[in-house]
Amino acid sequence: VNNCHQGYAEHSQKCRHQHFAEKLRNVVRAEVYCVSLHSCLVQKLQIYKFYVTLSGINFFAMLEKGNPMPVFSAQDQNGNIISSRDLIGKKTVVYFYPKANTPGCTAEACSLRDNYEKFMALGYNVIGISKDSVKAQKNFSDKYTLPFPLLSDTDALIIKAFGAWGEKKLYGKVYEGILRKTFIFDEKGILVDVIDKVNTKNHAEQILG
Repeated sequence: VNNCHQGYAEHSQKCRHQHFAEKLRNVVRAEVYCVSLHSCLVQKLQIYKFYVTLSGINFFAMLEKGNPMPVFSAQDQNGNIISSRDLIGKKTVVYFYPKANTPGCTAEACSLRDNYEKFMALGYNVIGISKDSVKAQKNFSDKYTLPFPLLSDTDALIIKAFGAWGEKKLYGKVYEGILRKTFIFDEKGILVDVIDKVNTKNHAEQILG
């Protein structure tokens, strides 16, 4: 009887180990698949950070000069779907702003608007992105006659993919939100410059030099 019990215990332990090993292999396979899939989606970005949450795995890419533009698509203020694929073939300015219709974001948008013909003449796309809804983007665009697309990224997925999300301070309060940043890509969608310290009133001049 003791031998039977011992044999059963050893068999159970072996089964548990095999089950655990198989689950581990599945996790590794899933992780490799996710890495491969994400590599394809963002065209093999050089740096990956993985954050395991209750809902799954989130990916946060840290863009550097020489990196390709993250793959994305979102609605603009007119309900049109704009994707990163649409931007290849022209130089592109992608600028992130905290909130539509606020003073700083208005000054920045108007600077780009007033110089929009210069951007067009030099072969640039200009794209603005924030967490505002499509409706809010539409109101902002109509109010100031903005001639370029404003994308609605309410889940902040594009914002985080570009690395334009992080810690901020206001009146001594620390919180996370959109970082005012501008990314400039060449015709092939390769990042050539990042502007972290945005001069909202003269932002077009910062970009065009």
